[in-house]
Amino acid sequence: MPEHNEAEAFPDEPPFKDGASSFGVFYPKNYVLGVFADETAARRAGDGARAAGFSEDGVIVASGADVVAHEQEVEEEQGVFAKIGEQLSKLYTDESAASQALVKLAAGGAGFVFVYAPEEQETTTAATVLAGFRPLVMRKYGTLAIAELPV
Repeated sequence: MPEHNEAEAFPDEPPFKDGASSFGVFYPKNYVLGVFADETAARRAGDGARAAGFSEDGVIVASGADVVAHEQEVEEEQGVFAKIGEQLSKLYTDESAASQALVKLAAGGAGFVFVYAPEEQETTTAATVLAGFRPLVMRKYGTLAIAELPV
């Protein structure tokens, strides 16, 4: 089964530190995700996260077009085991539907910011910083669950 290289999906950004998928579904473990109205707003929020002390390689900013292209590439590369895993994940979580909602926002021109925040204090800081830039959606991809964060 081919592995997808996140550095290729978002060419000017570092890869996700703890991987970007689980059971064939997008799942950037240990990241806080903020979705913004457009790429310009996302870039400002990413700069804000870096200014708050998050490392350069701990902040990933992606345009909606990048996210859509990444999703299409992953879909094309998925092997049979990943497709089975994606179907199984639908039985236990609603992440597949949530991922599709994010792709819809991306197709509409939204910008995305991912901040690596494996610890609770980092999560709180990242959420506070991103919230100041008025995201449309904000969530934390934890080890076992996704938490919707207030916007």
